[in-house]
Amino acid sequence: MRGVTLLLLLIVAITWLPGQEATLSPSDSEEIIATSRPGDLPIPNIVCHSGSPLLLELSIPDPQGRLTAVTVESPISYSSYQIQPDPDRETVQLTLSPFLVPGVYDLRIAMQVHQEGEPRQIEFPVRVGFVDFVFGRDNLRFGNNAEYASVIGTYGEILAAWLDDRFGGISDVELVPLVDYMYQFFGSRSGRCYAFAGSELRFWRWPELLPTYYDETYDLRAAVRRTQQEMNFLQIDMAFDHFLTGEDDREVILDEVRSIVSRISTGEPVVVGLTGPQLHHAMLVYGFIHRPESGTVDLLVANNWKSDQDLNLRSKNAEAIRVFLEQQGDGPTLEWRYREGTRNREIDRLFIVEVEREYQHERDQLDRLIAERLGRLSDSHRAVLVVEDAAGAWLTNGEDSTGYDRRRTQEDVEGVLFDKVSRTYRFEYPADGGLWLELADDAGARILHFHPGEEPGMETAWIEETPAPEEGATIRRRVSLEGRDPDWEIVAGSDE
Repeated sequence: MRGVTLLLLLIVAITWLPGQEATLSPSDSEEIIATSRPGDLPIPNIVCHSGSPLLLELSIPDPQGRLTAVTVESPISYSSYQIQPDPDRETVQLTLSPFLVPGVYDLRIAMQVHQEGEPRQIEFPVRVGFVDFVFGRDNLRFGNNAEYASVIGTYGEILAAWLDDRFGGISDVELVPLVDYMYQFFGSRSGRCYAFAGSELRFWRWPELLPTYYDETYDLRAAVRRTQQEMNFLQIDMAFDHFLTGEDDREVILDEVRSIVSRISTGEPVVVGLTGPQLHHAMLVYGFIHRPESGTVDLLVANNWKSDQDLNLRSKNAEAIRVFLEQQGDGPTLEWRYREGTRNREIDRLFIVEVEREYQHERDQLDRLIAERLGRLSDSHRAVLVVEDAAGAWLTNGEDSTGYDRRRTQEDVEGVLFDKVSRTYRFEYPADGGLWLELADDAGARILHFHPGEEPGMETAWIEETPAPEEGATIRRRVSLEGRDPDWEIVAGSDE
């Protein structure tokens, strides 16, 4: 029946050829980015959802069932498959692993087809490179998802602890605008992706940094204060060095891909950041597949969303960023692929983010960043409010509201900017607006407030934590944002 796929699940026994090594010279690393226009013949697609050594899934379009043989050859292996005739099939699929050790391999895929009664051989070159990265050993056991529960406080508390550790601390007037800025920086999908990807690379490169009672990265547990603190501090270190104070040296996408391929070729994984209109994410790149005939390079990445990914042959976190070397019309340059297809995430940029063994930051860089934030708020005479760990929070002038009230988002108060990041709410508003904060408190919220004062040097700030209601209860609280010392009122009791 037409549409039926021929599936040949074969793990290939490798035939070694003497005197061959998988290597990539500097000139080769540039060659891998060169594009080649596909012809009018079916082009085999190759994907991978495994760690090292790679398990390749080869899919060959064969809508008329004319494919009779497939050969996959590399400098160290040779595999041949005889394909039975079938006029009803759409695709031939092969699963193979023509590798034993990490490296860079030039494969030749030869397909024999019958065309107009005559046999014809079609060949496609493919270059594959990967490092020694194994799921269930080098990835984290826990995921960057809703199951992850912080045991070291809110993001604002973590940032304050990092500032204490790295710089000896800062004042509340300096801290509140900085917390607000970091929430803006990571966007509405703020998470710990740099902590996850960076930690996987850090422990891969320096396994001696693991606690002595752990043998590998996968042994780490999420609900351990030391683990969480090191991971979160690393994320802030990476952000501070790459985004906040360093020069923005992100090159064009293809130049970054060339650098990534070069590093993979030397046996080093790479942390990459991805940004787009509704995206800011980081993952670890551990391999690549370059198909010149289709003009693509797939960067094999270890995502960090799924927990308990210890199956190396087929991991749910083994995904790919497909790079189109020549943009076709309005098509994308980058495409995020996973086992079920293509993720609906537009990607504008891809860039390498360095990971260091230890970090030493300059205090003057922090001071310049804080001065810039304070100066902007003072010049525009705007106040900042961040509410962490609440069921809802909104600003009101008595008639209109802006924020989230547990049912919907409202943005009716003029001049108020509002963002929601999970259970955190960020407001920026005119300092003389006469506004009140109301919040739905179900766990004890943390509120950070900054006011620019009448002139520079008169800024004020306060940080408050509300007492947690009884389990299962929600209290509606209210406070005026006019005074220096907050005076809280309870507007309604449990879910009234």
